[in-house]
Amino acid sequence: MSDLEPGVHPSGRNSASAAVDPYVAEYPGVCGGYPVIRETRIPIRLVVQFARDGASVDELATMWPTVTTAQIQGALDYYAQHPHRVDEDIARNESVALTAHPTPTHR
Repeated sequence: MSDLEPGVHPSGRNSASAAVDPYVAEYPGVCGGYPVIRETRIPIRLVVQFARDGASVDELATMWPTVTTAQIQGALDYYAQHPHRVDEDIARNESVALTAHPTPTHR
C-alpha cells in the first residue's frame, strides 16, 4: 500500500468505511495522519490558516498550481464540517513549533 492510500484513521476507525470526501483524505504516515487535500500532502490546516489570514480560494490555488479551486473550496468545506479535527492539527503543529523554537529568555 502506498502512503497515499486511505487506511486506518489514528482514532482507529477505518477511513475506507467512513463517508468518502471527494477532496479530503487522511493517510497514515502523511502529515501525522491528519486531513490533507486528497492525493496530495497539502494539509487542510494550511489551507485554513492561509484563508484566515485573508487569502482567497483563487490565491490559494495559485500557490499550489496542482490543486484546483474546487479542491481548495472542498478543503474549506471540510473544515466547516469537521473543525475539531483540523483545529487539533493546528494546535499540534503550533506546539511542535514552540518546542522546536522556544522563545529566548532574558537573563
